[in-house]
Formats: sequence, C-alpha cells, structure tokens
Amino acid sequence: MSLSSKSKTAITALVDLAIHQASGPVSLVTIAQRQNISLSSLEQIFGRLRQDGLVTSVRGPGGGYSLCRPAADIHMADVARIFESTQPSDAPMYNHITHELWQNVKQHMFKLLDSVTLQSLVDKAPMSKEHLKPTKPADISRGIARMPVAKPMHLHVANSVFALGNLNRSH
Repeated sequence: MSLSSKSKTAITALVDLAIHQASGPVSLVTIAQRQNISLSSLEQIFGRLRQDGLVTSVRGPGGGYSLCRPAADIHMADVARIFESTQPSDAPMYNHITHELWQNVKQHMFKLLDSVTLQSLVDKAPMSKEHLKPTKPADISRGIARMPVAKPMHLHVANSVFALGNLNRSH
C-alpha cells in the first residue's frame, strides 16, 4: 500500500513552502518550477489544503501561500488524510476477506505518518545557497515556459523580384 500521488505531491509542495516562506508568501508558480510539478495540480491541492486549514493564501502582487500554523504542528498524517480515501474498496471479489488486512495496513501507515512532522522534513532538507535561491515567477505563466524572442536577422537577400535586380548591381 502506498500514498496517492496527490498526497506525495502535497507533502513535497508543503516542504518547499515551509523552507521558503520566511521571506513572505510563496507563489504556486515558484513551487511548480522548483519541484517540477504541474501548476494545475498544485492549484487543486492547495485549494484542498486551504479548505482544511493547513495553508492560507494572499492575493495580488507578492501574494502566494503560507502555513497557517508552525511546521512542527503539522503532521504528515494530517496531509495524507485529506487526499487518501477512507472508503473501503468496492472490489467485488475477496473484498470481505482482505478488508481487515488493508485497514490494518492503512492504520499502520497513518501511525507512521503521524510521527513525522513537516518541521522534521524541513530539518532534513539540504540548505545550500542554490536550494534557497529565489526563482523568477515571470519565467513561467500558468506552468508554460515563455518562448525566447527571436532576434531579427539582417540578411542581404532580395525581398522581391525588383530588389533582386538592384542587389546584383550593387555588388
């Protein structure tokens, strides 16, 4: 049994947020760029995290997200419970036989996640200058990198039949 990709993405994004929020709210664009996560996925995930009171948002220029409480008070089980299904599987065969097994596995997984705080993960993060270097949100808009602007080329090529005759005479 494993965590869903949404739980894993949420935990990764929250660690990034916790590391970088000291300088103010962190935009989802910069988290997406640093962690190579789809911006639309982050928007959905942070919407749920905001509804459940783990993060708060600030609108406008310089806006973004911040944690609602200290990282030491956020347990990874809190995050996983938001995104993990609590409903039993609807698998038709052997569901009644394996249901207790999967419930026990899930209980053990959440017990382990309850012992891990966001702060403990932040403390394990490498704190190099490169890691903390701010990214430029202008480089990405809605998860799509801007195309470089082509410089105009100045070639001595005729742009019409009439210019072709003039080009040959000047050389």
